[in-house]
Amino acid sequence: MPFHRIPMGIACTALFLHLAHAGIPTDAVWPRVTLPKTDRLPVLDGVLGEQEWKSAVRLGGFAVQHSLKLAKHQPAVYLAWHDAGLLVALDAPLQPGKRARASYTV
Repeated sequence: MPFHRIPMGIACTALFLHLAHAGIPTDAVWPRVTLPKTDRLPVLDGVLGEQEWKSAVRLGGFAVQHSLKLAKHQPAVYLAWHDAGLLVALDAPLQPGKRARASYTV
């Protein structure tokens, strides 16, 4: 399972660091979200089952990095919590004709 934890940890860190720069928490227009508690843990099978994530909050409206332009192919991030911890699911569609590519930078 360590393979799944490293990329998800990086994705969560990037998401929350980006939110930290979104604005001042006391600002009334700063985006806020309340995560619902779920009583059911999702199955880790690579498929985002509708029943597993129906009570989760869906985040969208992501912008291209360093601009205010919305990304053409919007990822969907689903968040919820369970007694076991924070639950995060990511559905990031690829552009038509593009294949998934792994890269590593230091």
